[in-house]
Amino acid sequence: RFAGGLRVDGEVVGGIEAAEGASASTLVLSEHARVEGPVRVAHLVSNGTVVGAVTVSESLEMQSKARIVGDVEYAIVEMHQGAVIEGRLLHRYS
Repeated sequence: RFAGGLRVDGEVVGGIEAAEGASASTLVLSEHARVEGPVRVAHLVSNGTVVGAVTVSESLEMQSKARIVGDVEYAIVEMHQGAVIEGRLLHRYS
């Protein structure tokens, strides 16, 4: 759990989630990052890999090397060419 911002450059086995009421939380995953577990944040900027469900209450930006293997719940999504989602997309109304 975190509040504010968090950048991951390595591997995380387990979930990552913003603390309760952290509507301004931002998670940044570098191209070397790998998360094996669910992710639940307000904003996600990813160039790495997530294996697990992703829930983003505000915005999701997937850069060219980003990969998500799991279902994605989002409000706004931006995908750069080369980004991959292997799972279902569920639009979440704000």
